[in-house]
Amino acid sequence: DLHSFPTRRSSDLWIKVKNPIGDLTIHIKGMHCNNCQSSVIKKLNALDGVSAKVNLDKGTAKISFERNISDDEIKQAISSAGFEVIKIDR
Repeated sequence: DLHSFPTRRSSDLWIKVKNPIGDLTIHIKGMHCNNCQSSVIKKLNALDGVSAKVNLDKGTAKISFERNISDDEIKQAISSAGFEVIKIDR
C-alpha cells in the first residue's frame, strides 16, 4: 500500500487533482529515509496537475495527473530531488 507523507502541504496538493486523466508508477533509485520520501513528494507535487504518493519500502512513487505529462518532465523532477528514475510504468 502507498503511504502519503503526513503533512498538510502533501494532503492539500493531493486534493488538487480533481479530474485525473491517468496515473502511473515511477521506480526510483536512492530513496532511503523519510526525508528522501518527502523530497520526492515535494518535487512531484510541484508539477502542475500532478499529485504523488511515495512508497519508501518499494522505492516507488504513484502519481495521478490531470494533463499529459512527459517522462522527461518526471525524470527532471526526480533528478532535482537528487534521485534517479529506474523506469516508469504507464
